[in-house]
Amino acid sequence: MWPPPAVPLPGLDPDRTFRVELDGPARDLDGVAARWGAPLPWVEAGGVALPGRVLGEGGLAMPVLFADRAVLLRVTATR
Repeated sequence: MWPPPAVPLPGLDPDRTFRVELDGPARDLDGVAARWGAPLPWVEAGGVALPGRVLGEGGLAMPVLFADRAVLLRVTATR
């Protein structure tokens, strides 16, 4: 399926807001298969703040990566 579906982040309090950003060694996404899709606005902006309900039910689009790469997400409650 292209583009890949959004990935839900279950277990978050649906009534709180969370900031999601890339973490770990892949923050610059040098291994992203960028030519296979448009850049993700939330990645280019350095993160996004969304309600837990949106992240848990709708999910978040993830970067398309080469098979030997992975990303870590930092999810922090903002309120």
